[in-house]
Parts: sequence; C-alpha cells; structure tokens
Amino acid sequence: MSGEQLRWRISPRQFSFVSRVLGENKVVVMLQVSGLNKAYGSKNVLEDVSFVVNSGERVALSGANGCGKSTLLRIVAGAERADSGVVSLAPETRIGWLPQDFGDGQERNIWQVVLDGLGEWDRYRSDVERLTQEMATAKGAALARLMSAYDQSLAGFQALGGYQAEHRVRATLAHLGLAYLDLEAPVAGRADCRA
Repeated sequence: MSGEQLRWRISPRQFSFVSRVLGENKVVVMLQVSGLNKAYGSKNVLEDVSFVVNSGERVALSGANGCGKSTLLRIVAGAERADSGVVSLAPETRIGWLPQDFGDGQERNIWQVVLDGLGEWDRYRSDVERLTQEMATAKGAALARLMSAYDQSLAGFQALGGYQAEHRVRATLAHLGLAYLDLEAPVAGRADCRA
C-alpha cells in the first residue's frame, strides 16, 4: 500500500479502533477524544477512552455487541453526553453519523440516508416545490406572503447545494470509497437486522 500506514489508535479491552493514514499530507488533528467515560447505572460502558483522528485518515471501530461502540459514536456526534471527558473538533469539521436505528419506523434508501446528512435539504426542496404550486393560484397579500416564504426556502435549499445535491451525495460516497453503491438500495435499520 504505497503511502499508507496502518496504526492501532486505541485498543481498550472492549473494542479496537484502527485508522489508516492516506498519503503523506500535512497532519491536522480533526477529532480528539480525551478521557471519555460513560456509565448506564452501575455499568461502565466507556472508561477513559482517548484517541485522535487526523486529516487523511480512514477509521474503523469494531468490537463485540454491547461494548460501547455506538455509545462512543453518539457522544462524538453530539447525540449523547459523556459522564466526563472531552470531544474536540477542528474548526469547520462536521460529523456525519448513521445511527443503527432510524427511530421513526420508516424505510430509507441510501440516497435518503445520505441526504439526511445534508441537514434540512429535503424539507427546503419540498417547501420550494409546494410554494411554487401555491403561488401559481395566489393573489394579493397571500401571494406576497408565499413569495417571501419561497425566497427563504429557496435560500436554504441553495445553501445546502440546491439542485447539485445528487452530485454532493455521489461525491460524499466516492470520498468514503462507496461510489459503487446503488442509491436506491434499501438501508436496514437495527430492528430489521435482528434474527
């Protein structure tokens, strides 16, 4: 593997954390986790977890069921609080996170899941389409209100990539080495994966 180096970053007894450094680029700390602890009642799930992810690294986290992998990722993504410890991100770093379970019982395909990472993109797109139809028949003050709402929705939609979203989805998947995926393929939630 030219220019690649395999390193073990942390390896508490619960799980393994492996990263691959790609290329010889300048190293910038993108994520630093220091002294992370988390317990549920009397069960310690994470104990003094510390690691660094640098720019250009690809990271894999593996371990047995119930060892704290999902808890660690929820804490790093900001979806859950640690009991103690610090999670630091480089300026302008965004965390993309795919939970094990979508929580709403709806089925999703890869396209929809990646779009979820674009924030409010789909809501803005739907609002722009709905408001366009409503403006076609509105008059007077109602039309003025719809036009104002349309301008706000269109600005939000464009700020999140607008009609370039499919390109952004494909670019994101390519960056993650997943360009071969069929965007219409269903994504199973955790409940669907249980035997």
